[in-house]
Amino acid sequence: MQTNEAEAGYREEKIELPQSWLRGFATLQAAMSLPMKRVPVSREALYSLIAFLKRNKAKTSPRAVRFVLTPGQPVKLVLEPWNKEIVLHGTPYPGPRAEVIRTWGRDRLRVLARLLPLLDHVDIYLLGTGLPAFWVCRMGEMQLTLGLSGWTANDWTSGGSAIDQLAPPVQPTPEAMRGIADAFRTNPTWTLAGLAAKTLAPAPAVSAGLNKLALLGQVIHDLPHGVYRWRQVMPATLSAEIIGPENEETAARLIGNNRVRKSTDKTDAQGKRHVVATVGGRANTEITLDLDDRIVAGKCGCSYFYTGGLRKGPCRHLQSLRNQLLGVGQDANSGTLDAWYKRFTN
Repeated sequence: MQTNEAEAGYREEKIELPQSWLRGFATLQAAMSLPMKRVPVSREALYSLIAFLKRNKAKTSPRAVRFVLTPGQPVKLVLEPWNKEIVLHGTPYPGPRAEVIRTWGRDRLRVLARLLPLLDHVDIYLLGTGLPAFWVCRMGEMQLTLGLSGWTANDWTSGGSAIDQLAPPVQPTPEAMRGIADAFRTNPTWTLAGLAAKTLAPAPAVSAGLNKLALLGQVIHDLPHGVYRWRQVMPATLSAEIIGPENEETAARLIGNNRVRKSTDKTDAQGKRHVVATVGGRANTEITLDLDDRIVAGKCGCSYFYTGGLRKGPCRHLQSLRNQLLGVGQDANSGTLDAWYKRFTN
């Protein structure tokens, strides 16, 4: 009777998630499947970062955490707008070239304060400026992965997700997808190099296939152990109808930096940057970036902008111009899988 009474009082609520949330979840999962730069951070450094953020409240932009990466030199974490430096003396950057990466969403890092007594260290995995960052907290045999999507709205302006630019420029072939699926049937856990050897496919093609499977909710990237696992994060395979269509102006259609020519570049008294340029032969493309490098205004003569403005996100011309201003490479071969793969691994 007690069991029946307990069951009678139990009610499971079904929550209808909006399509935009589900697509955001799927694209973040897909972003996690990509090769990333790893930055190790000590417990003391994380304590210094959280303590400073608790004592100081930024009233003006920019509000980024800036990672200054110099090969062979200690990594620097710079908190904007104070330019407060936290130097990681024990962790020289092992990467091949100097780079500066800015990430947002730092206020959410304060949830890690409760882990400090148990924490050994943290590994931060970076994709690039304004893109998702993943903080892997290691606590003995336990790990916690915190993924920060960037800005709260997860985009530059409403509807235009920066994560869409992470998608491979070329869809993986059916043969490559079958080879990856067959490999996971024999073993549910693989490294990227192991999968490439098993399927006899190049690493860029395998990485694109894993990215597609992660977007469909079939594969997860276990960052602490550096492996990919066959695991359905949703009860059914996701599809384009469930997660919604991709942004019409995707990464594969962006315009290379060699076809972007600035005519004016001014910064006003509030720190907003106003740029007029010719992008892909289209003159008088205008963009305004705030101190956090978000697109707050724009103008373009293309049909996509004419019909929707910025309501559905920036057009490919505005995205390409912003990429050029931020130094995000889009060379003449950026539409190839090899160039897409090297963007994250180099």
